[in-house]
Amino acid sequence: MNIPHYLFKRFVYRDTVWPEEVYSNWHKMNLVGPAAFTEKCLDANMMNWFIQSCDLFFPRLKEIFVDERDIDLFKAIDNAKGDRIVVVVN
Repeated sequence: MNIPHYLFKRFVYRDTVWPEEVYSNWHKMNLVGPAAFTEKCLDANMMNWFIQSCDLFFPRLKEIFVDERDIDLFKAIDNAKGDRIVVVVN
């Protein structure tokens, strides 16, 4: 994690809607709690928002938690044994 890089990105995105979206998401999470927020409020659009935010501000963490996990899942699918393989996404 590069602190100057993070601070620069925060400075660049200060005049966008991103700070309002962050406040809105944190407010929802504080109202219902993390478990209920994850279950009821976290749809595909919001999950994509969190991943993109992570990619903007913490690209190495996104690489570790999302990209490498995707690679592991695809390898597991490719190495699966059997005539037919069923993969359910979302």
